Amino acid sequence: MNSALPVLIIIMICAGITSDAEGSLMSMMDFRYWRCVMKRQWKCPDSEVNFFLFTPERPYSQWIDVRHGDLSEYGWKVTRKNVLIVHGFNGTHAKTPISFLRDAYLSRKDYNVFMVDWSMLARFPCYLSALANMRLAAQCTAQLYSFMTQSGALAKKTTCVGHSLGAHICGMMSEHLTEKQYKIIGRSRCSHFMSSCYLAASIRRRLHIIGVPCDNTCPKQGRWGIRYDRKPIVLGDEIPDSTRGMFCAKVDHDENCPFD
Repeated sequence: MNSALPVLIIIMICAGITSDAEGSLMSMMDFRYWRCVMKRQWKCPDSEVNFFLFTPERPYSQWIDVRHGDLSEYGWKVTRKNVLIVHGFNGTHAKTPISFLRDAYLSRKDYNVFMVDWSMLARFPCYLSALANMRLAAQCTAQLYSFMTQSGALAKKTTCVGHSLGAHICGMMSEHLTEKQYKIIGRSRCSHFMSSCYLAASIRRRLHIIGVPCDNTCPKQGRWGIRYDRKPIVLGDEIPDSTRGMFCAKVDHDENCPFD
């Protein structure tokens, strides 16, 4: 009996170590099920978060490797402004309505356009997984932002445009940056197709949308909670940097994306 006891204890200890090791290994592995993936490893760059650069001279998709090379090799110019465009749930960097924004910025000839694609982590119907994966998408996009600034890009000349969950990613990037972002444009998931069209139109300068100061009742229950203590402004890419608050706008058009 006495000689068997140490052997039994050793077996139990080894079994415990094996179980702990398996648990640690499982916690490090990505959780994949059906069409969904929930990332467990927060390391960038990641093969499922990709970046593509479009320039006026090269208006086609160029995959960016943030680990190597020089942005100028892709046609990037430090004298231009920069925009990072991040799609939302069940989107890609190439699908409408995100492509409307890409083309609008390119038409200006004064932007380097970076498209963020985390579509493999934001597939339908995997909404809960997409929510969890925003953390990694933001971390890796912040790495791209740092790569840009190291190449000479200025925060004041860089805008992050996000749709729905993409807007949250733009905001979450700041947790991984030493320098505060200068400008973020977040687009609501409500009427998201037309909101992209109107933003694209304002970027192309084909449409001037006037925003009237209002409270948070706009546009609920058909009422406009107009405020008269602030002045109307022109909404869109040229909105003054000092602008704060909520603004209501009314645009009468029946066509789908009539300005593109």
